[in-house]
Amino acid sequence: MKRVTFSLRWPLSVALVLCGVLLAVAPNSWAQGTQVDAQPITIGAGKDATITIKAFCVEYGKPFASTFPQVSSNAVDPQVIQILRYAISKGYTDSDPYQVQLAIWRQTTGEWKAADHARAEEIFNNRGQAPAAPAASGTSIVQAAAANNIQVTSQSWTPLPAAPEGQPWAANGQLRVTNAGSSDLTVSLPTGIYIDAPAAQQDMVMYVTSVQAQATSTVAATATTAATATPAATATTAATATTAATATTAATATVAATATRAATTAPTAVATQTLPKTGGDNPADSFQWLTLLGAALVAAGLGLALFRRAETRA
Repeated sequence: MKRVTFSLRWPLSVALVLCGVLLAVAPNSWAQGTQVDAQPITIGAGKDATITIKAFCVEYGKPFASTFPQVSSNAVDPQVIQILRYAISKGYTDSDPYQVQLAIWRQTTGEWKAADHARAEEIFNNRGQAPAAPAASGTSIVQAAAANNIQVTSQSWTPLPAAPEGQPWAANGQLRVTNAGSSDLTVSLPTGIYIDAPAAQQDMVMYVTSVQAQATSTVAATATTAATATPAATATTAATATTAATATTAATATVAATATRAATTAPTAVATQTLPKTGGDNPADSFQWLTLLGAALVAAGLGLALFRRAETRA
């Protein structure tokens, strides 16, 4: 009986340890590739959405654009997009943006622009491991802007600190995307959008970090009309030496009419989509309970194996 118990305990302890390890490391795998792309947004006719963006330089040595350039249909180098996607998935665009920029410049110029480029080299060498882009859905913001179906205007444009370069090379910004059509429009926000500056200034590549979309308008109208008319007439005649005639007519008419119309249009953002932070603020933190469960299973499996050894010695 003891042998049977031992034979069951060994595979059970191994299974617990394996399950625990898988649960402990799974959050890191799940966290990557899930924060890279903003979901498509639907903008009502005449409404707008505010998107927050981050942009990196693709033309080394040119001055930084002092105002937001324009969204362009120019193609972005696919390798630059892969560099950007990999960096976003690792959180490097927030934790180490200059190294991301160095990796992009390495692709666009063929050179390392700084001696310290260890992280940039990792990004550059692993760009092929970037999370795959999702299937296209809706109309790309680039296509919609080119067709004048939407208007893209800048609300803010803030360069990152220039150091260690002599001039800025990346920026954060906010854009208002307005649906200029007469029907709702679903707009996709792909990672790697080309933004075109005047010839003397650096062109850039951007991606969307969060979205705030306005609600579509809702109109409700009710009208109620009530009318009542009530006539009453009475006539009495008596023929004797005296004629008395009495005629009484009472008529009442009451008309009540009410009309209520309510129209509400949300003037502020009501739908918000934010890409979770990665890298320094590890996205796996949201799966912390899985990590703890995994650690508990590993401990249980090891404990079961050690208990078996102790019992065997006894």
